[in-house]
Amino acid sequence: MSRLLEFLCDHQTAMLCDLEQLVKSESPSHDKYLVDQCGEVLQQLFMQRVNSQAQVIHQETCGDHLR
Repeated sequence: MSRLLEFLCDHQTAMLCDLEQLVKSESPSHDKYLVDQCGEVLQQLFMQRVNSQAQVIHQETCGDHLR
């Protein structure tokens, strides 16, 4: 088995949980509050999985951008 496939198999449950969390995060394009909340979910996942935070570029009328 390739190392990549082995890694994916070993982490499948965690990846599916992360995906479920993102799918459940409502982020309709025209609702700044909900888009920002989805960004917070992404920030938490970044911190948990790669121990890093994205830079938040605040927006006044639409969802904040993550870089």
